[in-house]
Amino acid sequence: MYYDAYSLWKKVFDDTFKAVLSPDHIQYSDDFLLQKELGVLSMDKTPIGVILFSELDLSSPIDLDRSYFKNYPKHCLDKIKATHKDISIISNLAIHPEFRKSITHFSYSSCLIALGIKRFLESKTTALITITRNDRKTHESVRMLGGQSLYETVVHGIGSNVFVIDESSALKAFDQLDRDTLDLINNFWNQCKSDQSYNNHIYTDPKLGIQRSEL
Repeated sequence: MYYDAYSLWKKVFDDTFKAVLSPDHIQYSDDFLLQKELGVLSMDKTPIGVILFSELDLSSPIDLDRSYFKNYPKHCLDKIKATHKDISIISNLAIHPEFRKSITHFSYSSCLIALGIKRFLESKTTALITITRNDRKTHESVRMLGGQSLYETVVHGIGSNVFVIDESSALKAFDQLDRDTLDLINNFWNQCKSDQSYNNHIYTDPKLGIQRSEL
């Protein structure tokens, strides 16, 4: 599963950067390897979506020098540091092209974002940060799930937002979801935790096909 998830991640980001940067772009594995946990939605043991998760200490100069922060302006990062020391990050969201909302009319990306936020809520960190790719409407999902936009920017030629989510905002957002959506997220999350591979930080095999949610 791990290598299949990597193959999906590599294919999605390779195609994206070839389109927006250069046809000669090579997608190296560093961004995948640097994150601490891997979240996967799969169907019949085949990954259809991937998201990566990490926890960082903003008082550490080593964590602050991560290339991840190259797209964060100083004033934006200073604002986060002023109120939070230990943070979570979700990044590198990748959905198989055949399972994008434009085809399925269901947002698997929103499910993965919600699972990432649930993972944050079980951590000891005080905030979650992420950069969204707005042409894929991920900023709408993050905002719906409690995200506060700190900065609007352009990353690799694509409109993006820097978001922060704290515990109270996330819990309030989950409370405001309709019952079907909340049941779906909790069902996925409980299956993630009950799966033996959860201890290895891989979420696998939620029972897909419940498409009544508004995610």
